[in-house]
Amino acid sequence: MNHSNKKLVVMLSSMIVFLSWGAQVWSRPIDQGTAVDLRGTVFSIFDTDFDDGGSIRMDQYEIEAGLDYQLSKQLETGIGVSYTMQEYDFSGTSGFGGLNPWEDIHTFAVTASLTYSPDQNWSILFSPFVESSAESGADDSESYSYGGFIFASYAYSRDLVLGFGGGLTSGLEETTFIPALFVRWQISDKLLLANPKDAGPSGPAGLELSYALSPQWNFGVGAAYKSYRFRLDDEGVAPDGIGEFSGVPAWLRVSWQPTDFTTLALYGGYTFAGEIELEDRNGDDIVDDEYDPAPFASVSLEITF
Repeated sequence: MNHSNKKLVVMLSSMIVFLSWGAQVWSRPIDQGTAVDLRGTVFSIFDTDFDDGGSIRMDQYEIEAGLDYQLSKQLETGIGVSYTMQEYDFSGTSGFGGLNPWEDIHTFAVTASLTYSPDQNWSILFSPFVESSAESGADDSESYSYGGFIFASYAYSRDLVLGFGGGLTSGLEETTFIPALFVRWQISDKLLLANPKDAGPSGPAGLELSYALSPQWNFGVGAAYKSYRFRLDDEGVAPDGIGEFSGVPAWLRVSWQPTDFTTLALYGGYTFAGEIELEDRNGDDIVDDEYDPAPFASVSLEITF
């Protein structure tokens, strides 16, 4: 992978943060006032083999909290924090399995947002963020990334909202521009194509086609690109280096909403195009590899009030 693209981890990639705020802001009525979201997610990629030897398993535990407040009919502000725990388990005697380059990664992210809606059709979002992502024992001062996004959406009708934008992120020895697209198309009363706002295998990002069987039951199929990048400790095979783990999860989802304020979702699927990379402290490549399509499962609980 190129540069363009025990145990608490927070991993909220900048793209996910961006689409999360967008999906929440443009899917909620303007007069709703204050909204609070609490989410917890467990996500596991089961054992899969590397091309050059060895295998990997990854378990992730994430909690998120967000607050949005309607300042006026034109302005809305928000803040969000997330904490995630990731545990990587390498096995084998060759390739990345033999290197065992990292174990537990800890990431903390804080985002803010300001949305301006000059009329009933246009909305403009600005969202800065800061996050720290590092292995246990790594230098926290070298683990920060900063950035911001600007994004505009246009409501062509009540059933179709499209948006575009981009952002700049800097940290962990790279600076990256990220383009983004927002889609919310209510194809029918029951069928919706949108960037999913719910927590899950991709976080609130990617694209999902969902079907509302009833007010309580909802089904979906979707996919997204997911990447984690983090600073390593000073004792491993790449002291103070950088690790990156990425892939494209594709999933089936079933959600149950027993109350207006609670949603439980189950996911199952495969991660494709999986890649892993180890870099030195300056961000120069040491070794990289690909891993086989990997089965995964995820469960998330969301409470809103």
